[in-house]
Amino acid sequence: MKRTASIDLRIVPAIVAAALAAGCGSPSNQTAFARYCMDEAKTLVELEKCEREHERGRSGGVPTAALYHWVYGPRGVPIGTRIGGNPSFSRTAPSAPASSTVPGGFGSSARPVAS
Repeated sequence: MKRTASIDLRIVPAIVAAALAAGCGSPSNQTAFARYCMDEAKTLVELEKCEREHERGRSGGVPTAALYHWVYGPRGVPIGTRIGGNPSFSRTAPSAPASSTVPGGFGSSARPVAS
């Protein structure tokens, strides 16, 4: 009988860890951005103001116009900075580049779990 190649199973976790570290980290475009809170004057304010407004909207209170909005932009911009018209900021979170996601991947054969 012909013998097939084998691998020492003790090294498999090390190989998997190396593969995950090399290719499954955060996309670089996401780590370059931060979430900020912006007021009606398009000035960055404390994050707590957006968090309180978000909670107020979820509490079932009377709907009102939002005074604060989440925006995404480059890291390190100080509170108090006016960002009106700055194309570096967006109301939508940056997404991973299409090349960073692979259909199938780990768990592609997983089945849904009934709850």
